[in-house]
Amino acid sequence: MKDKSEQILSRNINIFLVGYLLYSFAFVLTRTNPSYLIYIANELLCFLGLAMVTFSLMASIRMKNSVNGYVKVIVALLIIWFYVLVAWSLPFEFDFIKAKLFIGESSLMAYFVPLVVFIPNKLKFIKKAMTGVVVLGVVYLLFLLLFKDVIFKFYGNSVENSRYVFEFCAKWLSLCVGFLILTFSYQSKKIKIFAIVLVLAMLLVAIFRARRAIMFMSLVPVLMAAIIYIAESRYKLLAIITSVFIGIGVFFFAIQAYESNQSGLFGNLESRIDQDSRSGVEDCFINDFTFTDWIVGRGFTGRYFCPNVDENNEVSGYRTMIETDYLMIILKNGSIYLAMLLLVLIPAVFKGIFRSQNILSKAAGCWILFWIICLYPANVFGFSMNYLLVWLSVGICYSKEIRNIPDAVLKEYFLNNENIDSVP
Repeated sequence: MKDKSEQILSRNINIFLVGYLLYSFAFVLTRTNPSYLIYIANELLCFLGLAMVTFSLMASIRMKNSVNGYVKVIVALLIIWFYVLVAWSLPFEFDFIKAKLFIGESSLMAYFVPLVVFIPNKLKFIKKAMTGVVVLGVVYLLFLLLFKDVIFKFYGNSVENSRYVFEFCAKWLSLCVGFLILTFSYQSKKIKIFAIVLVLAMLLVAIFRARRAIMFMSLVPVLMAAIIYIAESRYKLLAIITSVFIGIGVFFFAIQAYESNQSGLFGNLESRIDQDSRSGVEDCFINDFTFTDWIVGRGFTGRYFCPNVDENNEVSGYRTMIETDYLMIILKNGSIYLAMLLLVLIPAVFKGIFRSQNILSKAAGCWILFWIICLYPANVFGFSMNYLLVWLSVGICYSKEIRNIPDAVLKEYFLNNENIDSVP
């Protein structure tokens, strides 16, 4: 009976992740300005992905499991707050709701991602999610080839939508490779090589496009992984010295490459390296917000007065989004929602990094910390694999059983498909 229930759970997890991958692929493809027929096909793929995720999630959730009681309360409050927002601010119009389902960076489905903590056998889930990250990485490399004319085009001050194709490709398809880097010791040699190639591909394109946020997000997981492996090394002093010399070498190589190639790879970066594109928008946001707005936000249709920023605004002078994501969360959901998120995420970071016996839990804590840090330079709250990994990491960090599994056992599980008795 137990074997049958495990098979059903495994099947549901597979359906969930396939739905997630279909949605991610279709969503990014819609950002490439496809033809009308392809756009309609993408919407159908998004709908199929959402349906697969929804039904498999509902079939997999086990409320009576080992999930920490504190996490249950916070997740319940997050869901309740979402429904309050729906009742208060969601226009019940077909086009608006359709847009809110299919626009991944602000999809309504993002509010249900925390429910994944109620799916049992989180080790199996995270293992399959790693495979999903690899699939998205392959799609990213494919998109670089298919849309190279759009991605590597120089846009100058143009505001055409195609200039943001690379950002969507990076944030939705390749960014999660950082999780593979953090869990390096659990990956096969092929996956390790693939992860390194993918990080370099993301970083180099970000440098060429002068996308400083993507550059930052490419490097931070690598630095976190280096700290983890130095801390876990048997020869810490040697690891520290080696890392310092490698760091110095990479620094001087980067400086030399930057100075000698400012008209090529680093040409765009040279013009934007010290450009401040946030302060003015943030000042507009702050000046337009009242005390009540800071507490409860302005709902799903919320906007703020910020003239002379976007030339193609439907309503002159008003914006419905802001690139600083913690402010974006406050705009739509208020500080209450952001505070509840941090109340569950920050303790998870502490438990994962400082109260664990294995690299997986430390990597999970680092990934949550990485997401929190990225709330400033980018929009990372959405129905993406990145955000899914955050809540899978929450489940790992709050599980005392997983945090205490020896690394040797986890390596056997991830690399050699060895079973773990009573997997949490």
